[in-house]
Amino acid sequence: MVVSNRERVGRAIELLGVGLGPYVDRRMTRHSTVGGNWKAAYAGKNVDSDDSDASALISVILDNWQYVFREHLRNKGRSWLGEAKDCRNNWAHNVNFSDPETERALNTVELLLNLIDAPEAAEVGRLWQGCSGPWTNVRTTA
Repeated sequence: MVVSNRERVGRAIELLGVGLGPYVDRRMTRHSTVGGNWKAAYAGKNVDSDDSDASALISVILDNWQYVFREHLRNKGRSWLGEAKDCRNNWAHNVNFSDPETERALNTVELLLNLIDAPEAAEVGRLWQGCSGPWTNVRTTA
């Protein structure tokens, strides 16, 4: 079965939400001023489930960057978050993804998930398999 670039990117965004959920919860609970009550500030934003929305979690990270996430994610993490957010927004608005854009999106999500030690990074890496772009012959997986 042929998987489209859009489907690959959609799955990567889904996995990003799954991977970010526990990470954001741990960091916010330990380092935010409201501790375990942080989710109350984001009521209705889908940050409290196993299928958390990547966009909502990225917003939580960016909203709390200075005191909760900056020290761990550093500048490269913030850059990858911005790219992932743009990718998610393009996907949500039905923008088509070229092969190079798909490569970049999957790579960015995989790098971000690896940065936070999320096991979902491995599955994002496997999304490369079957891509039609020239990078499939030279890319190595972890």
